[in-house]
Amino acid sequence: MKSGMTDYSPEDLTQKTHSHLNTYITSADQKASILLTAQFAFVGFYSSGVSNVWTNSSSCFKLFSGLTISAGLIGAILAGAVVYPRSPKGDENGLMFWESISNQSQSEFVSNVTSLSNADALEEVVSQNHTLAGVAETKYKFARFALIATAVTVGFAALSAGSYFLVGS
Repeated sequence: MKSGMTDYSPEDLTQKTHSHLNTYITSADQKASILLTAQFAFVGFYSSGVSNVWTNSSSCFKLFSGLTISAGLIGAILAGAVVYPRSPKGDENGLMFWESISNQSQSEFVSNVTSLSNADALEEVVSQNHTLAGVAETKYKFARFALIATAVTVGFAALSAGSYFLVGS
């Protein structure tokens, strides 16, 4: 451990990691929900505005408008992939994930929890932390791509506006 860091027991570190991962997963979902809403609103408003001038506009404007809408929809799909629930099954008799828990009878689950040693309980949480890290990694990968698609959408929207006003309708 690096000097100057607080000494944590494995249990403390595991609990802090668990809390950290849950916070980041929740944060990814919130950010993606906002981005998803903004993208759908933008695509809707933009499409409405474009439809008013589509017939008499240049092919350059039409191209950039189509690319704007396409990039916006791709960004929305990617943001939706972030928010889409990822519920890992864990192992069949797992004690942390709801699908594993619900596959056990109540008495089985109670027995499995109460018979755990401290080491086994720690191993269960550490295993869940590893699984949650994979969930967080996937969510943030899609979130990054959604942000890139949003930037591309803005770029194409600017190009379409420029082509409309500079090239003419």
